[in-house]
Amino acid sequence: MDICHQATKYSDDMLFELLVNERESASNDKAMYIEEFSRTFLKSHFLLNDYGPDVQNIAIVIILIKTRPGYEKWYKARQPKYIEYLSGYSVITGEPKLWEWKKRYVIEVRFDDSLFEEFIESNEEEANHILARETLKALDLLDKLPKRLKHFDKERFKNDVAVYYHEQGWI
Repeated sequence: MDICHQATKYSDDMLFELLVNERESASNDKAMYIEEFSRTFLKSHFLLNDYGPDVQNIAIVIILIKTRPGYEKWYKARQPKYIEYLSGYSVITGEPKLWEWKKRYVIEVRFDDSLFEEFIESNEEEANHILARETLKALDLLDKLPKRLKHFDKERFKNDVAVYYHEQGWI
């Protein structure tokens, strides 16, 4: 499934979320854990924060598929993508604006090789540490935001995420 077609309702508040785009059967439980982690800890915590009008939604999309020999080019993390506006409709009913995104920045990361194994075998506490560490690394890709987006305080956002993770004891 393409990252542009995962339906998330848009709001005017800041939305920071973790999603799983691709997974294999061995990682299904951890994929559900990532989505629960995002709902429980991230979405509500950053919702009322204002970092400027240019970015209102940051999604870190995690690919949970281990590379197999001969398939190295499959399921690569794509370059970060800024979506000014995108909406979708119901294919069944034709209902317009079933979902829409405005000012969304999507960062893809891949848990592969030893990180994949470490994450799959981790308990809840270890998984939280891994997610915190890897999402902070992924936030360095905020530097690739289009130059025209001057009204987003990415340094304050990254700092707020790091402080929150530190308060939780994950870093």
